[in-house]
Amino acid sequence: MPVRRILPAAVALTVLLAACGSEETSQGASPSGEPTTVTVSASPSASPSPSRTEPSPTPSPTPEGTTPEGYALIALCTVETDLRRGEVERAEATFDDEVHETLHELAHAVEEVDREVAAALLVAKAKVEAGFVQPAVQASAQRRAVAALVDEMRETMAELDIDQPACPA
Repeated sequence: MPVRRILPAAVALTVLLAACGSEETSQGASPSGEPTTVTVSASPSASPSPSRTEPSPTPSPTPEGTTPEGYALIALCTVETDLRRGEVERAEATFDDEVHETLHELAHAVEEVDREVAAALLVAKAKVEAGFVQPAVQASAQRRAVAALVDEMRETMAELDIDQPACPA
């Protein structure tokens, strides 16, 4: 693979991984001379969304023997369904609780096989996350972002030879 294709993928992967879960701790002294520590988190999931008023939904229905990745894929399909129904808070809760962490794990696993696939997965994930935290994003745009993430997740799972369950009807 040419270097000109690897470098942008590596940069995108590094930026997205850093932005999603980084924390920065700074130690110093207060004006009175006492030690202080401040921790700043760049993770969008570091604190619950203020718009989220309902508890996490019941876990998505999953066929017996489904892998954790397959479970997350089915949950992502549920996110898509919830968005179609206008249940944005429920969709966000499902994404945060049942999908988000698995996407990081998949990206990490596929990074050693195909960095471009890893970067594409993380970029698609970031678009979905942005749609949940930016109220101005239209529902149709968020549904398209989730559909694109489903496609990227399927491509990643195929690259890793992981079974891909069908989305529930």
